[in-house]
Amino acid sequence: MINVAAADKSTNIAITRDGVAVGQVQFGVPIPADPGVHKVTASMPGHKTWETTVEIKSKGETVQVDVPTLEALPAVALAAPAREATQLPREEQANKSKSNSQRTVALVVGGVGVVGVAVGSVAGLVSKSKHDNADDHCSGSNCNDSQGVSLRSDARLWGNISTVAFIVGAAGLATGVTLWISTPKAESQPGAQVAVGPGSILVKGSW
Repeated sequence: MINVAAADKSTNIAITRDGVAVGQVQFGVPIPADPGVHKVTASMPGHKTWETTVEIKSKGETVQVDVPTLEALPAVALAAPAREATQLPREEQANKSKSNSQRTVALVVGGVGVVGVAVGSVAGLVSKSKHDNADDHCSGSNCNDSQGVSLRSDARLWGNISTVAFIVGAAGLATGVTLWISTPKAESQPGAQVAVGPGSILVKGSW
């Protein structure tokens, strides 16, 4: 017969005998068992597990097992440290993600700037070539034939493309550099330097 302390009867205490569950309706009621040694275990969430062994020496013998009130496990600062331990990496991960995103945008915008400068340089060369060829057919603002007029028109068109491309490129580079520099710094965070010179763009750093 297994008796459970009154304080634990109304809880979700779990009693087993030789690994087989004993229902609450069987508490305090004689349970048939074969002679021999039997193991009784009591457990409950947040409490220490209690167990004992009893021996039934002969058939029909009644052995009483009194399960004491289970001892509660210490709950001092168990949840708080775990929460702090997981919170800090999440904050660091969020900061790292924000930093990586801003750097990615900076690289994309800077790349657009590089392309703009490159297109401006090529368009400028084409414009100059067209203008030089037009000089063979024109004298000042007067052109001798339709080819000269066409070359002058093409030269102006490519000149305008070059100007717009350089403006877009310069704006892209400036924005990209600003975004990169303003990215929140962290340990072991990669750095980069951007330099713009006549006909050249230099980007160096480590990733």
